Amino acid sequence: MTGVEAFVEKCRDLIELEREEEIKQSTEALKGQPTKRLAERGLCLTRLRFQYTYTGLYGRAILVFEGESLSRVQTFGPGDIAAIYQQGHSIDEQISLARGLIFRLTANTIHIAIEDNDDEQFNSLGDTCLFMIIKMANDVTYRRLKHGLTLMVKQRQGIAHHLLDIAFDNADPIPSNFSESTGPSQWFNENLDQSQREAVSFALASRDISIIHGPPGTGKTTTIVEYILQEALKRDAKILCCASSNIAVDNLVERLGRKKQLKLIRLGHPARLLESIQCFSLESIVMENYQDVKNAIREDLNQCFNKLRKSTTDRSERERLKKEIKNLRKDIRLYEEKASREAMQSVNVILCTLTSATDDSPLKLLPQNHFDLVVIDECSQALEVACWLALLRAPKCVLAGDHLQLPPTILSEKAAKDGLAITLMQRLTEQYGDKITRMLTIQYRMNEAIMSWSSNEFYEGKLIADESVKSHLLKDLSNISKRDSECEIDDENLSQCPLFLIDTTGYDMPEISCDDENSRGNEGEVALVSIHVQELIENYGVSIDQIGVITPYNMQVQLLRQKLLNKYPTLEIKSVDGFQGREKEVIIISMVRSNLHGEVGFLSDSRRINVAITRARRHLCIICNVQTVSHDPFIKRLIDYMLENAHVRSAFELIDDNNFFQGTILSKKSTVSSKTKQTKQQLKKSKQQSNQRSEATSTLENVLTNILDQRIEAFLNDPNVEKLQFEDGLSPFGRRYVHELAEKHNLQHISDGVGDQRHITIMKKTSVETITTKKIIENNQAEEEEVNDDDDDDGKMNEQFRSFSLLEEEKKNLSQIIDKSTKLSKKISDQDLISNEKEENRIESPILDTANLCRYCHKDIPPQNRQLHEIYCQRVNPLSSVAISTTNETSETESSKLNVASERPKTVKKKENKLASMNAEAPINDLLEAARQQDNICNAHRCKVKITLLGQLCSYCNRRYCFEHSMPEVHGCGHQARKDIRQTHISTHANVRPVYENSSIKKEKRPYLERKLQDRIASKENERKKKQN
Repeated sequence: MTGVEAFVEKCRDLIELEREEEIKQSTEALKGQPTKRLAERGLCLTRLRFQYTYTGLYGRAILVFEGESLSRVQTFGPGDIAAIYQQGHSIDEQISLARGLIFRLTANTIHIAIEDNDDEQFNSLGDTCLFMIIKMANDVTYRRLKHGLTLMVKQRQGIAHHLLDIAFDNADPIPSNFSESTGPSQWFNENLDQSQREAVSFALASRDISIIHGPPGTGKTTTIVEYILQEALKRDAKILCCASSNIAVDNLVERLGRKKQLKLIRLGHPARLLESIQCFSLESIVMENYQDVKNAIREDLNQCFNKLRKSTTDRSERERLKKEIKNLRKDIRLYEEKASREAMQSVNVILCTLTSATDDSPLKLLPQNHFDLVVIDECSQALEVACWLALLRAPKCVLAGDHLQLPPTILSEKAAKDGLAITLMQRLTEQYGDKITRMLTIQYRMNEAIMSWSSNEFYEGKLIADESVKSHLLKDLSNISKRDSECEIDDENLSQCPLFLIDTTGYDMPEISCDDENSRGNEGEVALVSIHVQELIENYGVSIDQIGVITPYNMQVQLLRQKLLNKYPTLEIKSVDGFQGREKEVIIISMVRSNLHGEVGFLSDSRRINVAITRARRHLCIICNVQTVSHDPFIKRLIDYMLENAHVRSAFELIDDNNFFQGTILSKKSTVSSKTKQTKQQLKKSKQQSNQRSEATSTLENVLTNILDQRIEAFLNDPNVEKLQFEDGLSPFGRRYVHELAEKHNLQHISDGVGDQRHITIMKKTSVETITTKKIIENNQAEEEEVNDDDDDDGKMNEQFRSFSLLEEEKKNLSQIIDKSTKLSKKISDQDLISNEKEENRIESPILDTANLCRYCHKDIPPQNRQLHEIYCQRVNPLSSVAISTTNETSETESSKLNVASERPKTVKKKENKLASMNAEAPINDLLEAARQQDNICNAHRCKVKITLLGQLCSYCNRRYCFEHSMPEVHGCGHQARKDIRQTHISTHANVRPVYENSSIKKEKRPYLERKLQDRIASKENERKKKQN
């Protein structure tokens, strides 16, 4: 048995397995299912009314049905095989009225071209009858594949015998005269790069077989078009150009049709062709050139139809009209065959799908040796036996595609495992390598960061990003919001981020599945996709048609459509297969799988992942459970690349946990992001007004200090007054200034009350017994916290200062000053609160566990800070210092120092790095002293706080900072801190148990059962309403 015969026998069995699997799945999908369930799954259109019939191309009878909202049906489309049934009966109990192809689908009508042209029965059923249409499996393809296997044996010594020898009997390809200097003297496309020109020249020089390997975005179709133009227009070759799908063929027709000198014809059912290329279809050309004769026949045909509709009683007359209609259609068919033969012989290029290149297509009208060569685009997506349907028609072929992208779709796992999934391009590339193959190396689609992983993983690092796309980002698009264009590049700006990873590890987002659907979904990832889409559209201005959502599971596709299409009707949400050969500015990938066992299913198919990743041009977002998908070595390499090069976010940062589990999925991210952008604008304006605000604040403080000085001086000079109580509403700055003045003049001062009711009392003569030390300590601690929190709150200080009640004499003497300060305060915007909000939201620095008690306030203080803290307590708690025999002189001295320091004008000087400015040959003692002095000052920019006792070491940059700048996010180590926390979170929550782990119901089925329960409740309610009526 020869190699060809062995291949034929093996493929015949594998094709039979594939056919049985398709029939099995189709039967299981329809058997015993009510029409309502089929309609929900997109397999059935119900409650349709027959409208009319008309004669289409090639004399086909086309039926028109009317229904509601047919355009929203995602699973039906032009070219699908459909069976028509009468509404109201089970599919198992009746035979279809007719079968045909969907010709057109509009918002409310569906046009079906039926096979047997028996449209009379629909007219006889009347307008009151309802119909339903079922999507059926296609058996035509399998019949053609089996016929092709038979032809491979019969035509073993035919025109393509040498191609069969190369493919099956290890014959060497005929050597070509190709060299790098050879090539066409003139190029139709002058913009081809060097690798594309080399591939075209190599294919032109080949004498039997050549392969053009085109990785994603490298211009494979552009190269194929150039090659076809060279062969057809320079060498006058007759070319049969095929592809595995109608979309791929139509793409070639559109590109080739731009060249007016080239004559081409597109074969195929008109229902499966794009409207833009209808003019190139065989039917269109035949009608255009032979319209007069066909119009005469069609006019007679239409008259017979009209008579048939009017004739309702005379049975013999009806039979005569039916026979006449049948004869007229036969005349049309014979005439069109003659016209079709003449049309196809007059053109250079004929294009069709692989399964249309058989003897039951218009190609049967041409002689067997008509073509000089066969070109197959997307060869890596076609079954090998399908390729031979076309290859048997010519002695030379050119195959184009990428065997490292999507393989052909095969339903039978056994057939795929036994070799049906191995494509002709893959097999020949591995067998002959560079002898017959040229790879395109310059890609024109992806940002280099998106391209690099695919290039290194699949193409040996040979891909090169063209300069036009190497660094392009979302921010370079004209429709993207420019409000962040002046900000520094950071990870928060998605318009400047080519790679983005959202990790759901540790979050309760398990995958779900159903027994009757061999698919999976993940509602948590649906929520994350919705959040990211909303962020891009609403906050960055990305248009809907620039975004594509890809997921490998059909259930997830449906969940995503239910969630997003109501708000974004034109958003493309498809499986990986639906995006093959496509591209989008933004691609969001939902990987779905999230389980404790690390099962990834067919996510491990490297070619599918390669296709999904390489659809993105400027921004790629992957949403997945890193812990689960990393169990597969291939996906782990992808995740490692993303963790190293992408901006990473956890699901914890994007989803409100409580609202999510209540069923209302809300995004905190969009709100926070919009506030962040608004805050950036406010801060920018705030910086522009900083001079005015500083001047106003300084003036208000001077006015307040003058008033307080006058009141305390009057109190000291009045011997009859022993106690002075300040009114409520005094600002934190004013209260602090009163404390300092009291200590300066050796007065007793007490602060009492909370919030706006807080007030200060000063006394000349103290009575320690009447006021407990504990109360003083507590009040002063509260005062200290409030002062620290509100010290910089200029807006609040101004408001409280205006409400501060003055003596009548002070009001009269200082009215002009108050008016001036009020006008200045109005200039201060509410933006002053931004810095305070930032301070309030900041996380407090951690406190050491080991501590000692302070002698004055009895607080737990770290040992290394105790001495400085006690000095501070002496100053702020004079009564406590008296109680423990501490002299007032020490407090007065420290207070004076603080008072002098507070009155000293604030100047900002650039921090001098003495150590860096010193000569390396300086004495070692000087260098050590300079290093010690530098280490005693906070390392933050422009900060001069001494940290000899109260410094904190950063574990990321190994530098010491004061408490204000000790947080990594403040002094610049935020990225390392987030990465460290993320790794800790993943290791801690890697094996977290779902919330319903102890339930007797499997977690995968729980969401499905909940939805099923709600459906059952709704149906019961409807039944009760019917009974009541």
